Amino acid sequence: VRTGVTAGRLSSLMRPAPRWARLGAFLLLFLVPSLIELALADRKFGILTGGFGASRVIEGSSETAVFALLYGATQLFATMLVWGIATFLHRSAWRSWLCVFGIGGVATGIALVIVAARYELARYFSDALSFELIRQLGGGSLLDAALFVLNGNIVLPAAALVAISFGLWMLVRFARRLDTGDEAAPWRISRNQLAAMLGLFVALPLLLAVADHTHDLRYSANRTISIATLRNLLAVATDFDDDGYGAYSLQRDPAPFNASRYPMALDAPGIGGDWRPTGATPAPPVFHFPAKPPNIVVIVIESLRGDVLGRRINGRAVAPTLEALARQGVGARAYSHVGFTTNSVKSIFTGELLPRDDRHSLFPLLKKAGYRIGVFSGQPETFGNISGVTGMNANAEVYFDANVLRDERATAFSAEGSLHVDGARLLNAFDGHFSRVADWNRPVFLYLNLQTPHFPYWHKGMQNFIEPHPLRRSEIVPEARDRLVRTYMNAVAWSDFHVGLFVARLRKLGVLDNTIILVTGDHGESLFDNGFLGHGHNISRAQNQTTFVLNRPIRIDADAVGLSDYTRILAAAVAGEKQVQLRGPVLMHIGELDAPARIGSVRRGRWSVYDIENDLWNTGGPNRPGTSLSPAERASRDRLVALWSQRRWESRITEQR
Repeated sequence: VRTGVTAGRLSSLMRPAPRWARLGAFLLLFLVPSLIELALADRKFGILTGGFGASRVIEGSSETAVFALLYGATQLFATMLVWGIATFLHRSAWRSWLCVFGIGGVATGIALVIVAARYELARYFSDALSFELIRQLGGGSLLDAALFVLNGNIVLPAAALVAISFGLWMLVRFARRLDTGDEAAPWRISRNQLAAMLGLFVALPLLLAVADHTHDLRYSANRTISIATLRNLLAVATDFDDDGYGAYSLQRDPAPFNASRYPMALDAPGIGGDWRPTGATPAPPVFHFPAKPPNIVVIVIESLRGDVLGRRINGRAVAPTLEALARQGVGARAYSHVGFTTNSVKSIFTGELLPRDDRHSLFPLLKKAGYRIGVFSGQPETFGNISGVTGMNANAEVYFDANVLRDERATAFSAEGSLHVDGARLLNAFDGHFSRVADWNRPVFLYLNLQTPHFPYWHKGMQNFIEPHPLRRSEIVPEARDRLVRTYMNAVAWSDFHVGLFVARLRKLGVLDNTIILVTGDHGESLFDNGFLGHGHNISRAQNQTTFVLNRPIRIDADAVGLSDYTRILAAAVAGEKQVQLRGPVLMHIGELDAPARIGSVRRGRWSVYDIENDLWNTGGPNRPGTSLSPAERASRDRLVALWSQRRWESRITEQR
């Protein structure tokens, strides 16, 4: 009976709809997503009205007119394409009310979900949203990146997209079953429709070319989905020399028919002029072990900001254990080169910006030196192939990570990028293999990874040292930033507590005095600093600055300390040296080292950031377009580009050794 009622209702939807209804559905699909996207793009990036942090604003009547023509044409082309697909799927029922509903309701709903999802991602990733950035979030896996993001606020629009798409498929399926083919001929594209599509097909590249030469439109228009998609397609189509850059790429190819000349060419980057290597590529540090080699412990605390040492909240120290270790030796700020976990951990253990194998990793080096190696990690070290590149699992005698301890994870999330094992479980695993004095008869190298300060900064079983009522995941919004900071600091305090328990175990075993302990974060964490949440999507103090603690008094001569400097510092500490000389400024980048979206450096507390894609320069104030820089500012920018070129060259040479 229910099936008959459903079929009857669908049969009524098969009746022909008037022309105005079909036109209304088309306009609904064209106008509603367009207007909502423009509102979101303006709210996020200020492309129409400007505002705080807006660097590219559409101003003036001519600029506005060009943008309106370009955006309207791309949206119209996309709407006609979707309309054609939808009417084709309905076949002879393309004039029916069912098709009107499918286009005006379902297709419009799908378009709105896509727009909402894109700007939800932009809210998390900021202005640096890109395919490569999302891939890095997933440790090299797009699936893991999607699963990570789906654990957040984007789950609702994603679920809606699946549900609406399924509903559309079911409607079309029922329509075909009920369709007798007697009411109308199957839909075919008319001459007028074909002429309109071909006209737009020819006009769109011309309009985009005009926009690219209209002040800020080259970048601001790219904030919209349809124009960004159009640019990417045209860039691929005009990449005549197959070097990754076409006539419509945001960075123009200076030699479109010469594959050896392009914006990110290693010998001539283009963004800063021709470049040649300066100086020899530094060799990896050499470890000189004393007669009684010290034990070495490296503790990585996930998302550890650079402002936790000395931090007091309501009179309570956030990280008393780290402060005590720093008083014995060194407590400083260090800098993550990429702001992501996978490459950061690889740099910590290899001393390289972009390691590809374990040739210079501490794990095989210390194993060869006779060390007993143990790994106790709250994250899956297979994530982003950390274990493979560093030789972690291959050289460890004792190995526990979040994959091994999956059944003891602190949260319900089982995606590899979200696995998290609490510090208490790691200490239990440690006690099972290193709790006897006999376990320390030969030198020991331990890696301990604590994950609690990772988003969402709280899980069941934590003690609330700092914030009595930590925010739950659904409560993390910009308006609750003060509580969010305390929630995050509470997670840091929980990790610091477990570091204290670990140090107490070493003291009880009598091995603490002969143990070098290095504690660091893999990167920082933006807690809605400048409106952003998370890490790796911008170059900033909040996201790239982390904490470095060493329980050995050693003088570090450096402009700044980067994660890739740790192996050199450890080599000096093992040899008992009182001083270590490091290289110049620390390089940071967003995206791949070979083709970054942004590069930056820090030198004696001074920051420089160059947004390559948008040609914007920043030294702490507002963004400055490259065309408006003074000669001194251009020289500073070129020095940063030269630093990036040098490090990139060294990475390539190191790979070839």
